[in-house]
Amino acid sequence: LDYETMVNIPKPVSMFARLLVLAGVPTKPCEGPSELRGVHVLKLMKALSPNIHEDLVSLWDAVIPKLITQLTDFHSQGTFSQRTWEDLIMKLLSKSLDEVDDEDWLLLLGKELSEQCTSLYAEYSDEKAVLYKCQGVVLRKTTNKVFLQGQLTAMFNTMRHTKQVEREGLACGYGISAASHLDTVLEKLEQISSQDMVRKSTGLFGLSKDKSEADVERIKSTVMLCYGYSSLYAPPALIPSRIEVTIIRSINPHFNNIKDPAVKHSLIKTIELIGRALHPSHLGENTCDFSHRMDLIKHLLTYIRQESKAIILTDTRSLCIQALTTLVKLDPPLLPQEQTDITTTVFEYVIALPDVKLMVPSKKDAPVVGSIEQLMNDVITDVDNLLKELLKKKHSTDNLIELFRSFLTYLSQPHPLKMRAASLWKCVLLEYLENLTQSREARQTGQSSPSPDQAPFTCLPELLGYLVPKATDPLLCVRTDCLRSIQLLLLINNRYMGINPDLKDQYIEALSILMGRAENEEGLFNLASDLGKVLARKLPDNMVLSFIGVTIEGLMDYEASSASGAVVVLNQTLKVKGQSLLESLGQILDSLLEQLAKLPPG
Repeated sequence: LDYETMVNIPKPVSMFARLLVLAGVPTKPCEGPSELRGVHVLKLMKALSPNIHEDLVSLWDAVIPKLITQLTDFHSQGTFSQRTWEDLIMKLLSKSLDEVDDEDWLLLLGKELSEQCTSLYAEYSDEKAVLYKCQGVVLRKTTNKVFLQGQLTAMFNTMRHTKQVEREGLACGYGISAASHLDTVLEKLEQISSQDMVRKSTGLFGLSKDKSEADVERIKSTVMLCYGYSSLYAPPALIPSRIEVTIIRSINPHFNNIKDPAVKHSLIKTIELIGRALHPSHLGENTCDFSHRMDLIKHLLTYIRQESKAIILTDTRSLCIQALTTLVKLDPPLLPQEQTDITTTVFEYVIALPDVKLMVPSKKDAPVVGSIEQLMNDVITDVDNLLKELLKKKHSTDNLIELFRSFLTYLSQPHPLKMRAASLWKCVLLEYLENLTQSREARQTGQSSPSPDQAPFTCLPELLGYLVPKATDPLLCVRTDCLRSIQLLLLINNRYMGINPDLKDQYIEALSILMGRAENEEGLFNLASDLGKVLARKLPDNMVLSFIGVTIEGLMDYEASSASGAVVVLNQTLKVKGQSLLESLGQILDSLLEQLAKLPPG
């Protein structure tokens, strides 16, 4: 194309900027529901590459056909992810700028993106969000400080703080630019905080304000998210000092008295991003002793406690638990009381929620964000992930029993509390066993140093004793989950005893048969009898008395079938192990009489 004679056609940087943003939102239909806009845009980019810049031809000829294939495959298979796709487009932009390697051309492209933001995308949030990320890539490449500061200001001034997708896009753009200009971005955010996050007096006698309180809250939401993404994208060598000295100091005053849910969610997301930025895998050779971790955890727990105990209407709980999970991964491991504070709060506001069918929003409640059932499923999954990280961070029997004590109250509660608790505890034990297996394999392959002989699995009798009554619970799902948990505990004990996991164990395998039989409510007596036989033969002699002591407490279970099951298991255990328990017979009788005395008369 001859741009000198064809003066009315867009210039190369204008076409590049326009096509790049359109390619970033590729799934909008074009000429029919089966035609994707992104495919047409990418084909046009490839065809126009010699006219946009001669240095882009080879790169685009190699990359764009692959992008077209990926896009069509993603779409046809129903696996398209906007975030993943945007990452690919940002990589294309970054490589393209490297190929051109011209600061003047870079500045032209940045200015063009800024102009198109207001002239073309003022009402198109999805495209504007992609454009902000493109600007971030451009700013990351530039060395022109004046241009950088001007563009950061222009980006912030053009976004609509009522649109969450624009907020995310702008924050990512600021974060991407912080990869090369962290201190400049942080200075800009401090400037915005002091100038835009306050209500200034205007008009006669200064009685009116230039912004409403809601406007200030929305701006605050954007600024907080920018701090989060700036932390994540910043150079690892600078992260520890800047987070401790600048970022935490700047965001800390804004955690309290939050009225707008969007601001709260942005603050939660910011905490999660800071946690990711400080993870050892992200820092590499750099280290950070993050002294403010517990402060952030306390803010998250406060937000959870502000939620209703009767209904779940938003994903606030999920976001908080995801952020907690990220912070748990940091060193050092949490202290026992710190961990207990987390599990107590999370269980009280998630596990203890009523049945989804009983969660009916009132007229006073805010509108439900999505489906209540889906919100509940999602938050249970998040709790599962949190528990697994707590266990992975401190893989010990002491930590396992500490976690179980958080479950204990809920295993003895009516449906659906005991159902949720039984399912989650099974997942915790699966994770514990998996970690043991991985440690063993790592030692065998020489990938880790040999560990000293582990102490016996001393918590086995306590954990088994509390689960036994639930193996005959009226709810099938509780019965099967608890039987599976009992099986997992015995497998874990085998690992501690050094038994080869490849060897078959007839008693442990028998529990799989019992799980199949658990569907028959009429056969629970026989199930409990066979369970007792298995446990009596698998429990080491020095653990039987402790097991009996805990199982006796199950006689007081509020479910008659559970209490009866505990009696049957005790009976079988005493039959098999009675000879070795003669010296402890008085102690066992005292415990039985103590529990029987608690039974109501009649």
